[in-house]
Amino acid sequence: MLLLCLLCSIGTFSAVAENVSDDAGGVQPGGSEEPTAYLCTMAEHERIVEVVYLNAGQLVPCEVQYQKDGQTEVLWRANNKQGYCERKARWFLKKLHRLGWTCTPLKLLTWRDQPGTDELS
Repeated sequence: MLLLCLLCSIGTFSAVAENVSDDAGGVQPGGSEEPTAYLCTMAEHERIVEVVYLNAGQLVPCEVQYQKDGQTEVLWRANNKQGYCERKARWFLKKLHRLGWTCTPLKLLTWRDQPGTDELS
């Protein structure tokens, strides 16, 4: 499924981090209450941290992906343990925040969410 990332104006990670629990509750692939991707910025630098669910509608298997300078690296993977990727992503986001990065949630939309889009071309 084609995914498009659009920046939400929800606030910075520091505001979001206080409301994020350490368990997997509330995380739903494809329609999560908790954002699964964050855009992190410092000066002109940008990074994206994303929890990617490898099977539609399932919390595992999953990966925590880190995008830097056009390259994507898998930082962590889980095949069986629900909540592992979400916890690792939150830990990494907190680390970036301590290093001076500002991380903002991204809203992931499918092509069906785009106004006037009925099908992929």
